[in-house]
Amino acid sequence: MWATMGGIDNAAYKKLPGGLIFQIGSVTQTGSDYRFNFPAAFPTACMWVKARITYPIEGIQYLGIATTGKTASGVDIRIRNMVNGGTVQPQGSVPVE
Repeated sequence: MWATMGGIDNAAYKKLPGGLIFQIGSVTQTGSDYRFNFPAAFPTACMWVKARITYPIEGIQYLGIATTGKTASGVDIRIRNMVNGGTVQPQGSVPVE
């Protein structure tokens, strides 16, 4: 059902009749702000992105994730770390799905 793509962990896509394309995948990024390029660019636009952190955290820690700059070829992902009410810091090397 899903066609696999190389270069990204667990990446795949499905093209439906009528042109709608679903892409799924996961990546371990190396910085707190980075550009994620889709394995296959959408022909016109990306309609929606969902990012989820898959990283074990302590009870006093919060990791926030946001996506911005969405285009047909990729999206910007930003991750921030806050521990026990302290200042918000960039967070690196966090797996994202």
